[in-house]
Amino acid sequence: MTDNKKISILFIEDNPDDHLLMKMKLRSDEIHFQEARVQTVEDLVSHLDKIEYDIFIVDYDIPGYFIEHFLQTIISHNPDASIIVVSGTMVEEQVLKAMQFGARDYVMKDNLRRLPVAVRKELKNAQSRQELRETRKKADRINELLKLYLENIDDVVSVHHLDGRYKYVSPSSLNIYGFTEAELLSHGALEFIHPDDHEIVLKDINKPAGDYNKT
Repeated sequence: MTDNKKISILFIEDNPDDHLLMKMKLRSDEIHFQEARVQTVEDLVSHLDKIEYDIFIVDYDIPGYFIEHFLQTIISHNPDASIIVVSGTMVEEQVLKAMQFGARDYVMKDNLRRLPVAVRKELKNAQSRQELRETRKKADRINELLKLYLENIDDVVSVHHLDGRYKYVSPSSLNIYGFTEAELLSHGALEFIHPDDHEIVLKDINKPAGDYNKT
């Protein structure tokens, strides 16, 4: 997050004075944001249907509700939501409870100077989580393409353990060796190689990848 980027924050807070104080703390630390405030789960649902919020700042104690009412509602809408819980009196068990229901961080109301730090930290963490998801999606796509390729080539492609046992054999092994992939995995590659050549083959299997480019 850059300081010039305006983010969206939803405050779930029943005390207007605390709401105002939190806004002042964030703005005094040059965090630019648009915001709204709700006090009930019903209002929360209404806002979730309209806007995608970057940060949720949730009061632990709102009369008539348990913290999990709000956290479960947010997480059901967005499992990766950035939630910071604030409270005037929160003990360790309550912190753990909030984290179990999806909170990412917590701030005590008598230490609101930490709120801007928590917001910046969580925005950064959210960006990292998004980048990780995108990386995993790309990796999954590459794996799908590789699997499709290996399932349709005529040559046998194999992966071995350091001792020469098969770890993976492409489906074409049936046409080349007369064995299925499952049958080959129950054997070792050395079983199909003359004993005099075992040492040479093992050295080749264990050779670092970069060494194959050396002449």
